[in-house]
Amino acid sequence: MKIQNVKQSVSCKICGSKSNVAFYAQILHQFNEPFYKCEHCGFLGCDEVYWLPLAYQSAINIADTGIVARNFYLYKIVSCVAALLFSMGDKGDILTGGGG
Repeated sequence: MKIQNVKQSVSCKICGSKSNVAFYAQILHQFNEPFYKCEHCGFLGCDEVYWLPLAYQSAINIADTGIVARNFYLYKIVSCVAALLFSMGDKGDILTGGGG
């Protein structure tokens, strides 16, 4: 697991006050990332998200165990809305576009 140079405190991204290390979290099974909590506003976040491009290399993350269930749930909603808003005709054909 990779550990970057850890700063004990950083400036808050919201209010600019001092933020201290609150805890560490494992990111992408590779990075032990410190999360900072602001002393003033309570904002919780990372200092720099250098690992973000790696996180978005694939549209489907192996750690996302709910992707199939969400797609079935959203399919039902979209089907109902489409049936109510659009004339389905005899064949029921609807043009769809992938949204990722």
